[in-house]
Amino acid sequence: MFTRFHRLFCAALIALLILPTASLAEEAVTASGLGGGLELAMGRLDWASKVVKVDWFDGGNEILAKDAYGYIYDIDTGIVVRIKRMGGHNHMDVEPATAADTEKLLEIAGGKFSWASKSVILIAGGQYVAAAINTKPHGQQTILDNNYRGQFCLHTTNSITHGSHRVNVEHMKAIERAYNWCQWKSVERQVVAFSQAITSL
Repeated sequence: MFTRFHRLFCAALIALLILPTASLAEEAVTASGLGGGLELAMGRLDWASKVVKVDWFDGGNEILAKDAYGYIYDIDTGIVVRIKRMGGHNHMDVEPATAADTEKLLEIAGGKFSWASKSVILIAGGQYVAAAINTKPHGQQTILDNNYRGQFCLHTTNSITHGSHRVNVEHMKAIERAYNWCQWKSVERQVVAFSQAITSL
């Protein structure tokens, strides 16, 4: 017969063995700006197990059509930015949908836009895709009132840059990080649920 002490001990042991570096605080992150059930789902990371890697030349280019809108979820901050795809052949050229989205993008960038790769999840067309972005505004734009002068790049697996026509290693590392992070969060959710079930016995 399990006593309450035994149940709590088992739950703690599971957490120590399987989740030594887990940050459960991330589970409480809410995706502000989405609203309704989607916001709740984003905050709970219910979608983490659905994240996939998509090769740019085998479906990646079709995830978000030109002039269509989608979202990116930054795995480091939990911030969600609504984006519009304006074009791109070797990767996606996107722009923040509104001035508020530009502010969120700036927060993701740490207060200063840069060419540094960031690990994100692209959410579009019912898909959750591991991706990478930079935040540096450059080139043309189609949205004139978003306080963002230009576009930024969004890469999926094996996409290439416009200039070098080569795969950018840092972007590919960021994509792998996004994918692996989501796999970890999916396992973490299952372990937490199991631990909660034990403690409720």
